[in-house]
Amino acid sequence: MKNKPDLHTISQDYAVAVMGALEREAVSELSDIHSQVDHYSLLPAMRLETRIEFSMAASLVLEHHQWAGRLFEQDGFQELGKEIENGECDLVVGVDNAVHRLVTITALHLERADGHILTQLGKYTKGQTITSCSFPGTKQQPKEHPKDAVERLLKAKLRPYADEISVMYRELVDEQERVSHKYGVSSRYMRTLFAAVLEDVDFPNTTVTIPFDGGFSSLSRLSSRSSRSSREVRLTQGYEAFAFVHELESSSETKFIYAWMSPEDHALITGPDAGDLAQTWVNRLLVDVLTQPFVPNEQDGSFTAI
Repeated sequence: MKNKPDLHTISQDYAVAVMGALEREAVSELSDIHSQVDHYSLLPAMRLETRIEFSMAASLVLEHHQWAGRLFEQDGFQELGKEIENGECDLVVGVDNAVHRLVTITALHLERADGHILTQLGKYTKGQTITSCSFPGTKQQPKEHPKDAVERLLKAKLRPYADEISVMYRELVDEQERVSHKYGVSSRYMRTLFAAVLEDVDFPNTTVTIPFDGGFSSLSRLSSRSSRSSREVRLTQGYEAFAFVHELESSSETKFIYAWMSPEDHALITGPDAGDLAQTWVNRLLVDVLTQPFVPNEQDGSFTAI
């Protein structure tokens, strides 16, 4: 180690990340047999400089043996390098010597007393609505562990609920893998999902209601009237789409859109068989209200665009 200072620094960073991860584990979850702490979960918690060294080593393998992206001769490899330098992803080499682009995400399964689940329907950015139905989440930032990321998520995106959250625990760690059309490499999305209960359901003056194009102030509950393949939608119960006031008042170009949904409809709209249901649904939202002034609604304590 003395003759290889770089390796010494990497070893130190790795050890610090391991200790930090173990310190954040509940005592009841610590075990010699099984641990939530693994190599992939440790990478985002390390110093960015060390992560870049790991990724640069993997990029040599990618560049010489595995690059399949059409943009390599253009700017694909350079764009991937920018993501790495910003801590937005890591390149890792698997046991089969295959290189993966690793994106680490932390999300929150937030449930109200009535059982409804907070569902992120999509986002409005630069005049466009992008549909992406999921649990609210965030990418882990450099030197963050999953627990740090979910706490930041509460303080930032879900600020009105931060003081009313209880029973928060790690629900699961899962991952999805798909080839990135942008980079031409296999991208692995590793998600740590936390579960929590929202004690209070009354948060006046914290949200702006997003109207539906049928003249209603709420979306309609989604359910399949016959087979899922037919994609028939039965309108049964209203869902209100909304955005948070603190986000609309911020300088961020991206505004997230949410709805509280039943577990059944949440599973349908976020599941692999959702098809174009989510896109059709979100496209009917009048998102222009997100750029307009708004006033309090005396009936329910929310805000309505002028």
